Amino acid sequence: MTPALLGAISADRPLVFGAFEINLPGHDVRLLDGSGAVMIGGNKFTGRDPIAGTVVALQGISDGTGDEAPTITMTLQPPSHEAALQISSEEVQGSRVRISLGVLDRQTGLVVPDPLVLFDGAIDVPTIKWGMHKREVEYRVTSVFERFFELEEGIRLSDAWHQSIYPGELGLSFVTGVTETVPWGTDNIGAIVKK
Repeated sequence: MTPALLGAISADRPLVFGAFEINLPGHDVRLLDGSGAVMIGGNKFTGRDPIAGTVVALQGISDGTGDEAPTITMTLQPPSHEAALQISSEEVQGSRVRISLGVLDRQTGLVVPDPLVLFDGAIDVPTIKWGMHKREVEYRVTSVFERFFELEEGIRLSDAWHQSIYPGELGLSFVTGVTETVPWGTDNIGAIVKK
């Protein structure tokens, strides 16, 4: 934390805000935890994005144990069904997510320089949640430290991952009825295949 930010956050009644940046393919989402707009590093952050909508929930950062990196769960409320499908497609997997804590200067209304980055990670799993009066997209976001665990065991049995390694190879494109996730190269694959 910079001295300027520390001084601003220690002041009487600081104007604290959360900022969320998600670098989706072809669209950068820059959201605040409320209404309004601020400039951070030359980029405008607002309370609502035309595609991603708004942030409706953020489950806290948790410490990983054993072979797990810290993760968060972030929930967005997109403005339409089409937008929900767009921001939950398989192409968003691996998109960078940064969550920062900032403070506004009461005198100028500007952001105190260098907001504190609380979390820097990547989208692992996007999930759509539909309901009678609900349309949400939930992202499971893993820390950048997840890369330390990327061994052969991390290779996923999915079309997106397969094509990231073998572009244009469509062997997993039309697979249906897969009920179990089978990571390639794990020790228990023999037991799963024998079922």
